[in-house]
Amino acid sequence: MCFFLFDACAMLAQDSNRQDLGEQTGLQYSNERLPPNAILLGLYSFATYDDNILNSNQNRAGASLLEGGGLLRFRVSRPRGNMFLDYRPTFELYRQFQGYDLFNQATEFTGTYKLTPHLILNAKDSFSYQRWTLQQSSNGNTAYAPVVPGGLNANVLVPLIRELTNEAQLGANLLLSRRSSFEVFGTHSLREFEGHQTTLGNLVNTQGYGGGAGYRYRTSQTTTLGLRYVYQDLRFGQTSRAVVHSGYLTLSSNLGEPNVSFELFIGPQFASSRDTSLSTSTANPPPTPTTPPTPVSTFRRDVGGGANFTVRSRKMVVRIFLLRQLTDGAGLVALVSNTSEGLEIRRRLWHGLDAVLSGGNGQSTSFSDVFGRGNIRSQNGGIALECPLGYGFLFHAGYTYLRQRTSGNLPLAFDVDRNRVAVGFFYQPRPHPLGRR
Repeated sequence: MCFFLFDACAMLAQDSNRQDLGEQTGLQYSNERLPPNAILLGLYSFATYDDNILNSNQNRAGASLLEGGGLLRFRVSRPRGNMFLDYRPTFELYRQFQGYDLFNQATEFTGTYKLTPHLILNAKDSFSYQRWTLQQSSNGNTAYAPVVPGGLNANVLVPLIRELTNEAQLGANLLLSRRSSFEVFGTHSLREFEGHQTTLGNLVNTQGYGGGAGYRYRTSQTTTLGLRYVYQDLRFGQTSRAVVHSGYLTLSSNLGEPNVSFELFIGPQFASSRDTSLSTSTANPPPTPTTPPTPVSTFRRDVGGGANFTVRSRKMVVRIFLLRQLTDGAGLVALVSNTSEGLEIRRRLWHGLDAVLSGGNGQSTSFSDVFGRGNIRSQNGGIALECPLGYGFLFHAGYTYLRQRTSGNLPLAFDVDRNRVAVGFFYQPRPHPLGRR
């Protein structure tokens, strides 16, 4: 769950000899203190070594590469609404494997508009067209994103192949009183692989539609309770479909402390799926069928939920997050029960040095009996050090480790161990204001 935003690069470098801006509110990430009505431009360049560029131990290959990219971001705030647009082109140039040179791009958009004093319309969209890769991000933008129900699976590694993903949502929020509100929303999600085919087998495209409604009530200045219903209709290739109904109790609170935040949602999930076995596993190829495979229907109840706990001080952030939900199998399999946990510690050290230590664990278990309850287990860990150099430049050095193991009767089964070391620079000049605020 990392967004490639690095406007904090300039802020950290330019403020390294000033009073820390987070003294009153605690150390923040850049997506929490964005300047209104501004345009931001940024660049980065890194020398990198990756010992498994294909994301597969079966076809393991290491390589040195030059990676870089840019940032174009707008944020506009007006009395009746606001808009945020972020475009991030990136590239990877390999020293020995020119055929694997990559150009990737990703865009994020969010917007709200106050149609009447009590009715607010909102929209958001996240789009990317890229091969799966580890994108660089400054410490001020490290992985801080809310834990929310729904969304595509981000824990599963797939072989190196170009992938298009899009997650969109349209909604409306009705303010019932100063304390309560009611919302409705519709969603669309898409994951498509270029050509579908890898050396290990076929990947499964995903397309989903959904919607829901929610009610929130602020019980005090520090706590908000709510109820939320989510409907999802997921299609996996031409052979599988799943329908998921979820109901959640939600809680948001700062526990009476301005530098502490706690978010929670938990509730039942009811899912039905209809799958046809088209296994392409190279480890356990199925026998040649004499008759067309019979679709298998599965119905199960599960418990979904998530939590995010964050504690801040003037120079430190500690974040713990948990997530459990029914979602897609990221191309390896259809519907899965996905569980993930993560920890992130960010610390400002001496002379402006900034350190981040992060780690995570995830497991995706196939929902349907067609796949014999196959499992995909993954772990990740990393450390990054940054130092501001002045004039908008920031030196960054980082190490990341990824691990994945598969078991059971999965259509596409492979293991991953991947180490990546990167050293380079971010450049971010001051934000440029856009007219009057």
